[in-house]
Amino acid sequence: MTPEGNVAVTQRRQRCVTVWTTDGHCLGEFGQDLLQCPTGLGVDRSGRLYVSDEEENDVYVFHQTGRISHRFSDTMKTTLCQPRYVWCSRSDRVLVSDSGNHCVKVFNTHGKLLFHFGSYGNKDGQFKFPYGVCADQDDNIIVADHYNDRVVLFSPCGEFLQNLVTSAKGLNRPCGVAVRSSHTRKLHITHGDLMSLEVVVFNMVPLEYHIQVDMEQNV
Repeated sequence: MTPEGNVAVTQRRQRCVTVWTTDGHCLGEFGQDLLQCPTGLGVDRSGRLYVSDEEENDVYVFHQTGRISHRFSDTMKTTLCQPRYVWCSRSDRVLVSDSGNHCVKVFNTHGKLLFHFGSYGNKDGQFKFPYGVCADQDDNIIVADHYNDRVVLFSPCGEFLQNLVTSAKGLNRPCGVAVRSSHTRKLHITHGDLMSLEVVVFNMVPLEYHIQVDMEQNV
């Protein structure tokens, strides 16, 4: 969502980003001359769009007008491999699921790497191709650990806290994750076998510095 309430969408086959009103009117598209395989997309507080490109192994930053601002590789050589999803936190950090490297990398808005966490495996704090990534209002980091069939909670500095949702609750190949803060925080997850076929919504209830996750509904 842009600050104006419009919806920005990556279109992999068309190699571009499109922007839509919530009633389905296309406002424009951009990035065709730069993007090869756009995947994730995040929007910061100023309205700039951060787009991960799975083939270019880079993150492109665009102004709201569609004009390129910079690439993360302009600041330093990136070591991204098949970056999937992007999230811009309230503290001006950019989270990128570095899927091919089985980790999550945290950058500043200029593309400087601040830290990363995770490695290949199925133990606590490890990933098998992380996909969706987001942060809650306390900057805790939530990751969809795709091939481990779980969604995991980390501290703002990347310390493993706990598994939030696993296959025991029916989760299968989670892809996108997002948190909506209200009186009760709600965790939205897209999942499915070969492709995401369902959105599941959970209530996140703080309980003695841990998170108890209860199913709310399926979509």
